[in-house]
Amino acid sequence: MIPQWIRKYLLRSKHRIREHESRLVHELAESIALEEKKDDRAVTEMQVAILQNPYNLYRLARAYDSEGNKQKAADTLRQTAHFNSLPALNYAFIRLKAEQQLVKFW
Repeated sequence: MIPQWIRKYLLRSKHRIREHESRLVHELAESIALEEKKDDRAVTEMQVAILQNPYNLYRLARAYDSEGNKQKAADTLRQTAHFNSLPALNYAFIRLKAEQQLVKFW
């Protein structure tokens, strides 16, 4: 369940919120759900969030793994480890971590 304060923010700004802001709110809700071990909610939120950020892909893989969906977790970690974008700081930080996690699926 999305925390109350996030829900209030979404309702209050529903007509003023931009798509990018909405996706950031879903990213935040996913992070909270993942920390609270609400894996199904984390997956749902992350599928709406910005998946052009390798950190988001990594968190989605963690949620799939926690759910027990090992195949989707491995596929998403592979996608994270081989993320193809312009040089980006987020990718530099998460690539090694994703490759290390991917090893456990082989």
